[in-house]
Amino acid sequence: EPPPNAAATKPATKPKRRLAKEKACKREAEAEAEAEVAREVAREAYLQRSDLTPRSQARLEAAFGAAPRRAPLRPGAPRIAFSGVPPCSLPVLEQVAATLGARVVDDTGSFTHLVLGSKRAPGAAPGAAPGAARQYKRTLKVLHAVVRGCWLLPPEWLLASLDRGVL
Repeated sequence: EPPPNAAATKPATKPKRRLAKEKACKREAEAEAEAEVAREVAREAYLQRSDLTPRSQARLEAAFGAAPRRAPLRPGAPRIAFSGVPPCSLPVLEQVAATLGARVVDDTGSFTHLVLGSKRAPGAAPGAAPGAARQYKRTLKVLHAVVRGCWLLPPEWLLASLDRGVL
C-alpha cells in the first residue's frame, strides 16, 4: 500500500520532467542554430579566399547548397581525420571531404589520411608556397599517423582535390 502522500507527489514530478525536457530541447535547438551560424561563417570565409581557382569556387558553392551533396561512399574510400585545423575552417574542410566521397572520422585508429593545420614558422615569407616553412604540432593523432604510415597532408590538398574533382 503506497504512503498517503505518494499520490500528492506523483503529479508534481510530471511537470518538472516536462519542463526539463523542454529546456533540453530548447538548448539543443540553440546549439544547432549556433553550429549552423558557425558553418555559414566558415563557408563564407573560405569562399572569399583569393587562392581558390574558379572551378574550386564553383564546387564549394555547389557543395554548400541547400542540401549537402555527398558522393556515395565506395569500398576503400579514404578515411580522413583533422589535427590542428582551426575551428573556423573545420566544417568547410569536412564538407569538402564528404563531397569528394571520403569518410570523416575522429578516432585515431581508423583514418588513412590526416589533414594538418599549421602556423607559419617565424621568419617565413608571407607568399611562400603552401607547406613550405610551416610548423605542425606533434599531437597524438599525428604520432599515430606516423606510426601507422598514414598520409600527412595540408588543408590545401583537399582544395586541390576539390578542383580536380577526385581525392
